[in-house]
Amino acid sequence: HGLACAWFFVGSLSPQGWVAVHLSRARPGEAAPGWLHKYVASLYFVYATMSTVGFGDISGLTDAERVFSVGAMVAGGFAFGMLLGSIPQILERRSEAGARYLELETALKEYIRDKRVPPALQGAMLQYLEYRFPDRRSYDSQAMLSDLPRSMRRDLSLHLHLDLMQAQGYLARMPRHVQADLSLSLRRCVAARDQVVVREGSMGRDGGLYFIRTGQVLLSRKGVALQVLSSGHVFGQSFLRPPPPPGAAGG
Repeated sequence: HGLACAWFFVGSLSPQGWVAVHLSRARPGEAAPGWLHKYVASLYFVYATMSTVGFGDISGLTDAERVFSVGAMVAGGFAFGMLLGSIPQILERRSEAGARYLELETALKEYIRDKRVPPALQGAMLQYLEYRFPDRRSYDSQAMLSDLPRSMRRDLSLHLHLDLMQAQGYLARMPRHVQADLSLSLRRCVAARDQVVVREGSMGRDGGLYFIRTGQVLLSRKGVALQVLSSGHVFGQSFLRPPPPPGAAGG
């Protein structure tokens, strides 16, 4: 838009310019070109000149217009070169992440084949891999955190899990340092479709507290569906509850 306006301005400086030659003279039986026609003609010239070398139907007639045309050609060539130069970098970054994911997928398929895993379980394992790495980035967040100093791990862990803390009112009201300590104890859990996350009465690691970040979880008892939980809900064997207000009677 800016170059089109500049091209029209340059053409208007001289009575022998392209505006006077191409736009100011109306054909017999036609009205004089309006501002929309002039703008479209200017925009057409700029795009034709920057993307190719122009078609010659509109061209520079004065020295100022020819200088402007050369500048537009140089700018177009520079922009085209920058675009071509950035494509390999984008493809390289995507290919590195894709190559790591493909390596994991190939190893998993080889393991499935060697161990003769049943077909139903094969699908669940491959689906789990897709859920765990939805954007095809195979880095391990826990491994990254383990290499950092504890103070830095606390700050980074809180940054990664702050949305989970804010979704629970009683956790959101806790001091910042308490939230940071709690976030360090959180572990990522990825579940594929129809996979059981935790069973009633489970002990140990499976009997913890689960915060749902994405997806849905079906709560059931003896095959009867009770409730469908989604993002922001919490479930598990134990559930943190806010302390009762002062003076409340115990029940």
